[in-house]
This record gives sequence, structure tokens and C-alpha cells, in this order.
Amino acid sequence: AYEYFVRNTDIPAYAAKISDHIKAGGQAPLVLLGFSTGAAAIWHLSRDPDMKHVRQAFCFYGSRIRDHMDICPVFPSTLIFPGSEPGFEVRELMDQAQKIPGVRCIREEKGLHGFMNQRSKNFSAPLYEKWIHKINQWIKANSLG
Repeated sequence: AYEYFVRNTDIPAYAAKISDHIKAGGQAPLVLLGFSTGAAAIWHLSRDPDMKHVRQAFCFYGSRIRDHMDICPVFPSTLIFPGSEPGFEVRELMDQAQKIPGVRCIREEKGLHGFMNQRSKNFSAPLYEKWIHKINQWIKANSLG
């Protein structure tokens, strides 16, 4: 799937598709979840002023977010990173991202890229359960569920 993505599209094109789908759905309050490339795409579209009805984004291990640190999201965004990533220092990216208004960063020290994906060799059932619970709590606390 990743190889297909790299050969056939890019983050801005993926973000545009997500944006079109969201806009077609009206202005109902939304919570966005993105994983890896999806997280980077959500980050990319988060600057769109037409996305103000998004109440929260949870972006898991979106390593390409580092390429777009000029973005200031129009909706609250929680960036969840693994303990480490090849090719860059997670702590440095987090330090930079946390300076952006509306951005919260969390590092799952024991998690690896893919810890939420049941098909990944890096899947972590405890972290998966933890984050499903946290997201559900957020939805209930914010009257979206």
C-alpha cells in the first residue's frame, strides 16, 4: 500500500481528497483520526479555514509532519509519536510542534511506528486499547458521541 501511494500520489493530493470528502459531508462536528500518511494528510489540511467544524484531530506517527512545520492548524491537533523513528529525532520534532498553538504532542516511549495497526509487526495491544479508550473518552466529554 505504501509503495502504491508513493508511486501514484502525494500528501497534498491525499489531503485534498480527504478535504473534499469532509466538505461534502456538511458542517457536522468531526473528530479526525490519521495514521502515518493519513496523519500527515490531516496535518496538511488542518490549515484550511473551511475545516473549523473539526473539533479534534488525533494524528498517530505522522513522521512527514516534520516537512510542514509552517502549518498552524485551525482545529486542535494531538500528535502521537512512537518512542523513536528512523531518520529523525522524535523529541526534536515534538519540541518544535508543541510551540504551535492548538497542538499537543505525546510520545509513546514503548510504541513503534504502527503500534495502532493490528496488521503491523509493531502492533501493541495495550497501546491500542489505551488510545481507543482515550479517544472514546474525548468524544463523550465533548458531546460528540
